[in-house]
Amino acid sequence: MKRRIGFVLFLVLVFALTAAAETAWECTVCHRRIQAALGDTCPYCGARRHVHTWKEATCTEPKTCTGCGATEGKARGHQWDEGTVLLKATCQQIGVKRFACTVCGEARLEELPKDPDNHSGGTEIKGRQDVTCTTDGYTGDTYCKACGELISKGSAIPAASHQWDEGIVLSDATCQRIGAKSSACTVCGATRLEEIQRDPANHTGGTEITGKKDASCTADGYTGDTYCKGCGQLISKGSAIPALGHSWQEATYTAPKTCARCGATEGKSLEVPFKVGDVIAFGRYPQSASGGDSTPIEWIVLDIDDGRALLLSRYGLDEKPYNTEYIDITWEQCSLRKWLNGEFLNEAFSAHEQAKIAETRISNPNNSAFGTAGGNATADRVFLLSIGEANRYFKTDDDRTAKPTPYAAKNGAYVVTAEAIREYDWLEQEHEGNCTWWLRSPGGDRGLAAAVDDDGTVYDYGRIVNQDIFAVRPAFWLNPES
Repeated sequence: MKRRIGFVLFLVLVFALTAAAETAWECTVCHRRIQAALGDTCPYCGARRHVHTWKEATCTEPKTCTGCGATEGKARGHQWDEGTVLLKATCQQIGVKRFACTVCGEARLEELPKDPDNHSGGTEIKGRQDVTCTTDGYTGDTYCKACGELISKGSAIPAASHQWDEGIVLSDATCQRIGAKSSACTVCGATRLEEIQRDPANHTGGTEITGKKDASCTADGYTGDTYCKGCGQLISKGSAIPALGHSWQEATYTAPKTCARCGATEGKSLEVPFKVGDVIAFGRYPQSASGGDSTPIEWIVLDIDDGRALLLSRYGLDEKPYNTEYIDITWEQCSLRKWLNGEFLNEAFSAHEQAKIAETRISNPNNSAFGTAGGNATADRVFLLSIGEANRYFKTDDDRTAKPTPYAAKNGAYVVTAEAIREYDWLEQEHEGNCTWWLRSPGGDRGLAAAVDDDGTVYDYGRIVNQDIFAVRPAFWLNPES
């Protein structure tokens, strides 16, 4: 029994010594090793026991104790993005590309080698030779003005035969004499003379018509009798022209049934089948998150003019950047305009529906707040509203707010969430689910485009053109008559 008790006491002693060794610590002042039994204060110098407070590793620094500066492991290293070309390389100069760390935001620049295929400074044609009626010509060779490289060879232009114009009658042929006609080559200017055979029907002095009367929609006419001016001979008798009858054009939304010849009208003009503020369905586009549907698109009627209706999509239908590259750009050249009038137009509307979408001349005014040039006017089937139109067609900011379809949100369109409203005090509860949508007007500079924010305000300073989080609300003029 005594042997068993002694063995138990031995095990307790070993356990105590092992626990003390495991909890021993080193004094950071005098560097002596202290047993746990002696407490958390160094019995030699009185310093308190130090416990590391770790700061996580960053791109450039390892995991570090904020108290003593001790480190552990290695820095994570920068995570560079794909980079943005700030200056394209040409045949004469190197380019520049900017990379940013996706973790800490630090940036670096990288040179792009010269691009021998990107000729700068324009081109010039050498060795051009005009073609004549009797000698071959040459289109000329194309050279780079900057580096002098031959870009493309020209080609021969075969000599063409004389191209005679309609000619000038020097003297008319009559029933008594031959005539003469002079013709000139429209290419080289050479001339020739031709005889005009006697014309037994051309009485000397010409002919005249008497008794002619035009037919109208309701009365007969007469072609008139033909006489020789010189001799007064009756050359031919005329004939009656039956009354033409009305040439009716069907009633439109701007005019009643109308005769194209005499202007007589019948009945009344058609009534436009909807009014400003109505929501109508036209065309189909994916709207579910899966994108596998083809759902009727809802449109708000913004304006009615000359029998046409200006429609704007009720929801943000998709997410696209204003332009795929971050460059100075106008509506005329941006990638979003090309997408709307190409891929979107063909996917959303049948051939019959496309026939009802009018091609419209779109003005692109400068940004009135910043003076940024809006660029040339364009001819578009589908377009975005301008700053002026967004202000004119909506009375309040709330009227301008819009929500994206689940399909647009799935594709990356920014949506105000309940979590964001709780986190940021400038977001309003009633704006939950709203998105920001593009306008076609320029922003504060040509690398920005105006937009309508999630609270409905028109942001005329704009957003960076290649931002890939904003919704698209297409607009177009519908012509019900087509």
